[in-house]
Amino acid sequence: YAYNFDQDIENESEALHIARDVCGIADFIVPAFYYQFFSKLIMIKSVIPVPFQSEDQYIHHKGNGVLSKGKYIPFLQSEKRANQDPMWRFYSYTEGSLSPLTLQEQVVLDIDLDYFCWDDTLSSAPPKRLEITKDAYTEYMLNPYHPFRLLPRQLLSVIQIEHQYFIEYKEHGIPDKPATEDRILSRIDKLCMWLQDNKIVPALIDICRSAHSGYTPADKVLFIEKHLIARLESIYPIQVGFGVDVGV
Repeated sequence: YAYNFDQDIENESEALHIARDVCGIADFIVPAFYYQFFSKLIMIKSVIPVPFQSEDQYIHHKGNGVLSKGKYIPFLQSEKRANQDPMWRFYSYTEGSLSPLTLQEQVVLDIDLDYFCWDDTLSSAPPKRLEITKDAYTEYMLNPYHPFRLLPRQLLSVIQIEHQYFIEYKEHGIPDKPATEDRILSRIDKLCMWLQDNKIVPALIDICRSAHSGYTPADKVLFIEKHLIARLESIYPIQVGFGVDVGV
C-alpha cells in the first residue's frame, strides 16, 4: 500500500483516499480491520444454506505501507495477541450462508447486488485492458522468460488489435444461464427472511451495485436495487441515502 498506516485517519477525505487510491475492491477491508473499525467478518457467498465456520485471522503491519493477512497460528502469534502488539490486529472470519447465526455485536450489512444474479457472472463485463507500447509488446513476444509469463495465461495475456497493443486480464466465471427476475426476487426474499429469522438488525446497510465491474449485468442493476431496498424497508425502519461511488 502507498500509505503510512502509522498515522490515524483524520477525516472523511482521508478515508475516501484510502478506499479509492490506496486499496482495491478486493482488499479494502484489510485496513478497516487494522484500524479496528471491525472485529468480525462474516462472508455469505452462497444462495443456499451452508453451515457457518469460523477461524481467527490476523493483520500484520510490517512497515513501509505493508499490511499482510493470514490465519492466526497460536504457536507463532499468541504472544503478539496476548501483549496487544500495536503492529498486529486479530479478528474473527466466518463463512457460510443462510444457516442459523447468533450475533451480539452491532452489524454493518454490506450487500453486493451480484449476489442475487451470480449465474452469468462477468458475462456483461467489458474487456479489462491496459494499452502498452509496441516495444513492450515485442519484448513480451520475444522473451520466453518475461515476468508476465509467470502468471497464468488464462488470466493475463498480451494482444494486438490492429495497430494497438494491450495487456489483457480475463476472469473466467462458470457460465450458466442469466437469472430470471423471479429467481432474483426469490433470492432477495430468502436473504431478508434469514435476516429476520436470526434477528439481525444492522446499524448500517451498504449496497454495492457492482455495475462498473460487470459482476452485476447492467440491465439488472436497477431492478435488483429497487426490489432489494423495498424488501429491506419492509423489515427495517431505514432511511435511504446515496454515498460516494468508489468505482465498482
